[in-house]
Amino acid sequence: MAVMRWAGGAAAVRQIATLTPGGIIEADDVFNVVLTGEDDVTQTEAVIAGGTSVAAVCDSIVSQCNSSTQSLFRQLTFTDSTSHVTVSAKIAGIPFYISETTTETGGGAQDNQTFVAAVTTANQGPNDFNTLDNWVESDGTAPSAHPADNDTVLFTSGNHDLLYGLSNADVELNSLRVSAGYQGNIGQSGIPFKIDVNSDTGESSNIEPFLILGGNSRRINIKGLLTNVLITKNFGEITVDIREGETIQLIGSQVGGRVNITGAGLTAGSQQFRQVGCNGSLYTTIAANFAGIKTARIDSGYVETKSKLTQDTDGTDVLHINGGRVCFKDSAAHPGGTQITDGEMIWESDQDIGTNDTTFLDIFGGKVDVSRHTKVGNLTVRSATVFAGTLDISADQPVVLDNQQDTGAITYAGQITTSKAHAQQTGTSGANFASNVGSVR
Repeated sequence: MAVMRWAGGAAAVRQIATLTPGGIIEADDVFNVVLTGEDDVTQTEAVIAGGTSVAAVCDSIVSQCNSSTQSLFRQLTFTDSTSHVTVSAKIAGIPFYISETTTETGGGAQDNQTFVAAVTTANQGPNDFNTLDNWVESDGTAPSAHPADNDTVLFTSGNHDLLYGLSNADVELNSLRVSAGYQGNIGQSGIPFKIDVNSDTGESSNIEPFLILGGNSRRINIKGLLTNVLITKNFGEITVDIREGETIQLIGSQVGGRVNITGAGLTAGSQQFRQVGCNGSLYTTIAANFAGIKTARIDSGYVETKSKLTQDTDGTDVLHINGGRVCFKDSAAHPGGTQITDGEMIWESDQDIGTNDTTFLDIFGGKVDVSRHTKVGNLTVRSATVFAGTLDISADQPVVLDNQQDTGAITYAGQITTSKAHAQQTGTSGANFASNVGSVR
């Protein structure tokens, strides 16, 4: 349960490994040299022995691997050392991940040949998670190991990026916190830092696991089991790929830039999304197939979602909009209720709004704009009540307003903007609108 702080900046040491063939070799035996990237994607050079001696195999490996056009192989130098092949990183401080297999020709199980890969000099570098010198204990002393299960990891100062040693999916932290003093990047563009933040046995058994992002980074890209995600500062780009989680919160005026939410979704707890008090520049995207958000509260910034922001259809799951803009794109569904008091809900989806009479659309202010819906044929908007504000249904394709009173929509002091191109949007009885003080145009 250690508290570990990322310092970065360790001196670079070039990684060196060896590949050693042996045993009784047949000329058509296959020696596979396997490299794995930070993205966990492998590249393989299948080398035919080319002779029955170790030296012949080494010659073949060096020739084929040095001439490979595959990206990971081009980062390394293969040198013939007669009894083995020496593999060296071209740039000190950038690690490589090497393994091997050997088979008979045609892919059958090996018989009497052997093949062994071994790291003889480990990589060290200023941007490598696995370099021990990049870490400091909470008391300022050098650690005996890099972060492990139940630890707390802090990024509090400096500008050394974390770019390598990104695959740590077997580590379960109690918390990971990035504070304003840190100006480096975490993860690569398109390749996340993979680590879980879901342990409840860390500093205190009463502390919920949290990923807290509040640094001055240009890029943070993290993937894992992330129980609670809290973003308090951002003017760059943050991507969180959540395999399992409970809450996502973007809170405060220092949260701007771009935030991308991807992964399998929220699976337990309150399953809540909040974007509250954020900077007007904030652009949040929620990817298609991100599941499990049950309630959402948004009062600032912009949210573009290709997934549901509610789940249940009994009216208990509600999207609250009190400012900002929320746009449903592509085939994003919205089976639950909606309450809007300010801001805008924009419908660019091909799905209906609501599910039944209990999944209300209550407009107390702001605007609900379904004029850009993409459904072929009638779009159904269920249980709309316009207390104030605007419901815009002036779409090129018809919109059907349907509620429990068997009328199109109920208006009080609000306004419904209708289409001039269609005869009119109706409820199931053919009645258009029940209007008190409000207006229809």
